[in-house]
Order: sequence, then C-alpha cells, then structure tokens
Amino acid sequence: MTRAPAIRARCKECAGNAAEVKRCQFPDCSLYRWRGWVEDKAAPGVRLTRRPAIRAYCRWCTKDQTVEIRLCPAIDCALYPYRGSGSPGPDSVRAASPRRVEPNRGFVFGGA
Repeated sequence: MTRAPAIRARCKECAGNAAEVKRCQFPDCSLYRWRGWVEDKAAPGVRLTRRPAIRAYCRWCTKDQTVEIRLCPAIDCALYPYRGSGSPGPDSVRAASPRRVEPNRGFVFGGA
C-alpha cells in the first residue's frame, strides 16, 4: 500500500465509511487535504505533501513525542509503515513476535 491509499484507509477508520470521509468535520487534521485520492486544494490550512502530512498526524497522535512515533504500538493503523520520515522498508513493520534486547543475551524473540 502506498501513502495515498494508506491515508484514505486511515480516514475510513476514523470516519467509519467512505461517505463520511467526504463529509469530514475535522479540517484541522493534517490528513484532511488528502482524505480523497487527490489533494483537495481548496481545503483550509497549511499545504503539506503526503509524507509531512502523515508525519504531522503521527506527531498529533503521540502528542508531539517524537520518540513515541518510532515506538508506536498501533501496528493495525494504516499509517504505521509510513510513521517515520522515509519510505517503508523491511524494518518498518514489526514482526508478530516483537523482539527486545536483553543485556549480554542479544535479541530475544517472543514475550518472556
């Protein structure tokens, strides 16, 4: 999924369905301008391209805690792969079993 469908999917998650996305009541949202498949140039607010709009949305979601964007637990969010500043890569989507680092043991997979 590229950024455009990811934004659209996130808007559908927020609004409930495609018809409600068109009638979005949140013009302050950084994704508002991109809620359709193309940019709504008549939308109020600052013009952002898709990448900064997603980044701004993630900053809003985490209350401006940029560390939390990297540690985001919302893996079901359509914007999750794009939460960083770059394009999604193999490390952008967490595995089903999260890994953690333990001192003197390296990576440990699973919960315990």
